[in-house]
Amino acid sequence: MSAPTLSFLKNAKMNPKEQVTLLRSRVKEELDNCNSRLWPTLCKLKGSPEGYEKIERMVIEYVAKEAMPIGSAIALIEQEMQHINQD
Repeated sequence: MSAPTLSFLKNAKMNPKEQVTLLRSRVKEELDNCNSRLWPTLCKLKGSPEGYEKIERMVIEYVAKEAMPIGSAIALIEQEMQHINQD
């Protein structure tokens, strides 16, 4: 599945709460199909409720503030997490 950009929210006639709900469902779809070869750190982290919430919050922030596609946000977060774990 290709990760949608913020445009799918702009085109929808929804209030902000509905937009966040839709975005959260799209993030869930992406994380449900987590590829551990591409995103080993995130696939492991999403296994706990706290980890999943952290990933979801970070993805939503990148999508909302940077208009980044969900898949790109996930890839960037994976990079950041790997960098943190190396220190």
